Amino acid sequence: MAFTWHPYARPELDGEGFVVTQLTTGLFYRVSGPIVELLSTMPFEDFNEATHAWRRRTGASDAESVSVEKTWRRLCAAGLVVVAPEGVSHAAAMPPLVVSVRTASRLDRFVEMQDFIEDDDTESADGFSGQDEGPDPHDPYGM
Repeated sequence: MAFTWHPYARPELDGEGFVVTQLTTGLFYRVSGPIVELLSTMPFEDFNEATHAWRRRTGASDAESVSVEKTWRRLCAAGLVVVAPEGVSHAAAMPPLVVSVRTASRLDRFVEMQDFIEDDDTESADGFSGQDEGPDPHDPYGM
């Protein structure tokens, strides 16, 4: 048993974060912050052990650890990270990342790639990401 990306989740490293396309739902996600450092070490057998190793490697603070755990739960709930069945081989982990900008971990969801691009443009222009707007009324999955 090991935690790994869902077979239908397509993560791509984009700067210091991941852009993930979930093929089963058609949703797009941006994963950012210190959680990226932990995800770069997947697959791993035990979340708690991986978290402790990540904290030792990066010197992460308690606040960063809390945001990583919350974002991890959101990744699992969204079906992006799963426990692989026994006997399934796993790709080797990439070299562990260390992000240069220490902000809270985040998982942002987008219904369409155009929304993702527009949000990226808006965030870079005014520093606002739109995360506090509440649930998207156009999201049929209610996530």
